[in-house]
Amino acid sequence: GLQAELNRHTSFGINFKPEFDIDYEIADIDTNFTQPASLRLGLFHSPRSYIRSAINIDIEYVQWNSVNDIYDDQINYYIGVEHKITNKLPFRMGFNYKTEYNLTEENNIPIAEKVTIPTFSAGTGFEIIKNLELDLSISYSNHIYEALDLFQDTLYDYEFLWNNYNYMNFDYRGWENPDKVTETNFKIQTTLSYKF
Repeated sequence: GLQAELNRHTSFGINFKPEFDIDYEIADIDTNFTQPASLRLGLFHSPRSYIRSAINIDIEYVQWNSVNDIYDDQINYYIGVEHKITNKLPFRMGFNYKTEYNLTEENNIPIAEKVTIPTFSAGTGFEIIKNLELDLSISYSNHIYEALDLFQDTLYDYEFLWNNYNYMNFDYRGWENPDKVTETNFKIQTTLSYKF
């Protein structure tokens, strides 16, 4: 990465991460995951001191197509604002819009599932004692995607389980009729740091 100060109030940064592989084992099964290469550009601006605010904007280009031909390269967006309520108490707000991929299969045909995750965040931080700082943040994300049944309907094709069995359809459902999944994440994070 590289960072340069354009003037007293504005700085610019660039960061490149090369593609790399992660190998891990789950239940005696070797698994491989490839993290795509990315190029991230950032701009930080802090207006004149009496405003006591700062803004940070990042744009990230992610080379998903190099991981798999059925993926498209994506652009992610990040924006954050910090305003100092008092000299020692900042209030921070942020938003990011990221796109990732999940690879699934049906009838041995690979299918790329595009997952877009918008996330809102807020936080603050303060010094507890000299050189000891506490940061607090919360984030919220909500996204909707399609997925195949983890447990297919055919597993429940037993008459004694249902009062209205004759009206039930237990046929295998593929990608022509997937489940719609709404996933909501709420995260609270606390960081304690000491400066030597």
